[in-house]
Amino acid sequence: MSIRDNFRRRTHKVLISLPYILLAAGVGVCVLSAVRLTQINNAQKSQIAADLWSGDSEEKFRQISCFAIGQAQADGSPDLYFSSSVSLNTDDIKSIRTNLDSIVLAASGKKENSKTDKETTSEDNDQKLWIDAYSAETTGVVVRKATDVKPEASTEVTLTGVSGDYYLFHPMKMLAGAFLSDDTLDPKKIVIDKELAFKLFGSYNAVGSEVMINERAYTIVGVLEYGDTKIDKKTSGDLVHAYILFDELNYLSSAAANLTGTMSQDAVFDSEGQESPVLAITCYEVVLPNKIRGIAMQNLQNAMETAGKVEKNFLFVDNTDRFSPLRLYDTIFPIGDNTIDRQEYKLPFWEISAQTAESVSVFWWVAGLTGLMTAITSGLAIYAGTSARKVRRV
Repeated sequence: MSIRDNFRRRTHKVLISLPYILLAAGVGVCVLSAVRLTQINNAQKSQIAADLWSGDSEEKFRQISCFAIGQAQADGSPDLYFSSSVSLNTDDIKSIRTNLDSIVLAASGKKENSKTDKETTSEDNDQKLWIDAYSAETTGVVVRKATDVKPEASTEVTLTGVSGDYYLFHPMKMLAGAFLSDDTLDPKKIVIDKELAFKLFGSYNAVGSEVMINERAYTIVGVLEYGDTKIDKKTSGDLVHAYILFDELNYLSSAAANLTGTMSQDAVFDSEGQESPVLAITCYEVVLPNKIRGIAMQNLQNAMETAGKVEKNFLFVDNTDRFSPLRLYDTIFPIGDNTIDRQEYKLPFWEISAQTAESVSVFWWVAGLTGLMTAITSGLAIYAGTSARKVRRV
């Protein structure tokens, strides 16, 4: 057999085998894409509050985040309330909550509750139709005082002030203790992450220990652990994390602002006519009924507009199903449009994590669809080749 005939025979075998190789490769890419997309989706625990809230019920809910702008401080202290047109504070939240109560109750056909907060029973709480939470982030220094056997230790942290049902929106793994609750009798409580616990105490068994922030003592009530995926590690920042109640962060912020003489554009005055700096709420989160597509977002925007907050001055993110193909398409295209909108907002690490997950998900969706098309094309080629050989035999 000549070299040319040998080469031709081998080429023929490769061409016959190629569709089978491409079919296997296409199926493999599809399976790998499905696995990676599932892993990414499952790792984003801060995007599933609507599913957690709905439970086994068939009612549809949407989880929505609203990001606002605060006045950044040169010394790194928490952002202060800047302007009523672009900022949120606790008074704004009260007004928005009142408006949402009226809107949701009217949509559900139920009568508005005339009871005061103190008269509300546990049964009433079980019948809540929606939930919310709000937060703000800053950097601070957490200090463990010196003991007889250990010198003082301090670490810079990302300090988050939280209120409402924050833990339902962000169900982090608790290694010890429990997360913060608004109804605690002593608000001077703190939750720290595992890395901070090891830095200060050499162990995550730190519940009951005491730390200091700005000379104010806080008791550790919980130690948590973040996810260990590449996206989590990339977006959680260089600092360790700690959580206190929002009112406590507001107290620390006001104390620091009074010392530095920081002024906000829209001043808030106390009973004596002196400016009282107010901490800006940079993120407001809500889970609302969504019986009609898009009604949850519309209801939130209406509630905010009634409270004097113009929709275009805030960044709204629909967290539910944000990694589905259609939602990803709307997020990515037009290319760069959403990135420009988000630039002026100080986003928390979990939202940055979700945005990173969106970009990675787009890659795997494209890879999966490419693999699917390759598998279909190869399968058709194999079928056509098999049919042609059968005809020739006949």
